[in-house]
Amino acid sequence: MLSGYNININDKTTMKETDRKMPSYKEAIEQLEKIIAKIDSNEVEIDTLVEDIKQANSLIALCRAKLNRADEEVQKLWSEKQTDKE
Repeated sequence: MLSGYNININDKTTMKETDRKMPSYKEAIEQLEKIIAKIDSNEVEIDTLVEDIKQANSLIALCRAKLNRADEEVQKLWSEKQTDKE
Protein backbone atom coordinates (compact mmCIF):
# COMPACT_ATOMS: atom_id res chain seq x y z
CA MET A 1 0.00 0.00 0.00
CA LEU A 2 1.12 3.59 -0.38
CA SER A 3 2.24 3.82 3.19
CA GLY A 4 1.79 7.18 4.76
CA TYR A 5 -0.99 8.29 2.41
CA ASN A 6 -4.63 8.76 3.27
CA ILE A 7 -6.47 8.54 -0.01
CA ASN A 8 -10.25 8.64 -0.07
CA ILE A 9 -11.59 8.47 -3.62
CA ASN A 10 -15.17 8.93 -2.44
CA ASP A 11 -14.31 12.43 -1.20
CA LYS A 12 -12.15 13.76 -4.00
CA THR A 13 -10.85 16.57 -1.83
CA THR A 14 -9.26 14.22 0.71
CA MET A 15 -5.72 13.33 -0.29
CA LYS A 16 -3.42 13.97 2.62
CA GLU A 17 0.22 13.11 2.84
CA THR A 18 1.47 12.13 6.26
CA ASP A 19 5.01 10.85 5.87
CA ARG A 20 6.40 11.95 2.52
CA LYS A 21 5.60 13.65 -0.74
CA MET A 22 2.64 12.18 -2.61
CA PRO A 23 3.78 10.80 -5.97
CA SER A 24 2.75 12.75 -9.03
CA TYR A 25 0.30 11.19 -11.46
CA LYS A 26 3.19 10.32 -13.78
CA GLU A 27 5.21 8.73 -10.95
CA ALA A 28 2.19 6.72 -9.80
CA ILE A 29 1.58 5.44 -13.34
CA GLU A 30 5.25 4.47 -13.68
CA GLN A 31 5.14 2.58 -10.36
CA LEU A 32 1.92 0.86 -11.43
CA GLU A 33 3.45 -0.15 -14.77
CA LYS A 34 6.43 -1.69 -12.95
CA ILE A 35 4.15 -3.74 -10.71
CA ILE A 36 2.09 -4.91 -13.68
CA ALA A 37 5.21 -5.85 -15.65
CA LYS A 38 6.54 -7.77 -12.66
CA ILE A 39 3.28 -9.69 -12.27
CA ASP A 40 2.93 -10.31 -16.03
CA SER A 41 6.45 -11.71 -16.27
CA ASN A 42 5.89 -14.01 -13.29
CA GLU A 43 8.75 -12.33 -11.43
CA VAL A 44 6.64 -11.75 -8.35
CA GLU A 45 7.10 -13.99 -5.35
CA ILE A 46 3.90 -15.48 -3.99
CA ASP A 47 4.83 -14.04 -0.59
CA THR A 48 4.81 -10.48 -1.94
CA LEU A 49 1.96 -10.85 -4.44
CA VAL A 50 -0.69 -9.59 -2.01
CA GLU A 51 1.41 -6.54 -1.09
CA ASP A 52 2.07 -5.81 -4.76
CA ILE A 53 -1.65 -5.97 -5.50
CA LYS A 54 -2.42 -3.70 -2.54
CA GLN A 55 0.20 -1.25 -3.79
CA ALA A 56 -1.31 -1.37 -7.29
CA ASN A 57 -4.81 -0.75 -5.90
CA SER A 58 -3.55 2.24 -3.91
CA LEU A 59 -1.82 3.66 -6.98
CA ILE A 60 -5.00 3.20 -9.02
CA ALA A 61 -7.02 5.00 -6.33
CA LEU A 62 -4.48 7.83 -6.29
CA CYS A 63 -4.57 8.19 -10.08
CA ARG A 64 -8.38 8.14 -10.13
CA ALA A 65 -8.55 10.81 -7.44
CA LYS A 66 -6.06 12.99 -9.31
CA LEU A 67 -7.96 12.54 -12.58
CA ASN A 68 -11.29 13.30 -10.90
CA ARG A 69 -9.87 16.43 -9.32
CA ALA A 70 -8.40 17.57 -12.64
CA ASP A 71 -11.69 16.85 -14.41
CA GLU A 72 -13.60 18.91 -11.86
CA GLU A 73 -11.15 21.80 -12.26
CA VAL A 74 -11.45 21.70 -16.05
CA GLN A 75 -15.25 21.53 -15.86
CA LYS A 76 -15.27 24.50 -13.49
CA LEU A 77 -12.98 26.53 -15.75
CA TRP A 78 -15.01 25.58 -18.81
CA SER A 79 -18.23 26.55 -17.06
CA GLU A 80 -16.75 29.88 -15.99
CA LYS A 81 -15.54 30.52 -19.54
CA GLN A 82 -19.00 29.79 -20.96
CA THR A 83 -20.61 32.08 -18.39
CA ASP A 84 -18.20 34.88 -19.33
CA LYS A 85 -19.23 34.57 -23.00
CA GLU A 86 -22.93 35.11 -22.17
